[in-house]
Amino acid sequence: MQAHEGFDRSFFAGFLGPVNIEAETTIFVNLRTASFVGNKAILYAGAGVTEDSDPDKEWEETELKCQIIGKFIQNPSA
Repeated sequence: MQAHEGFDRSFFAGFLGPVNIEAETTIFVNLRTASFVGNKAILYAGAGVTEDSDPDKEWEETELKCQIIGKFIQNPSA
């Protein structure tokens, strides 16, 4: 994978969600995140590319995910 992607996948290796709260567990794969370097934010968003995927639509969805992260970074009270 590293030869094709060129970045560390550690941001996508984890999961989020409540575990054993009132005898229920809900787990979500983390597909949106950011890292901060100095005064800059690097945004990451995963895409679910399959054989039937439309690459243009997948790219648009990834851009929308990053826009949502960006809005919260610019205005944390949103």
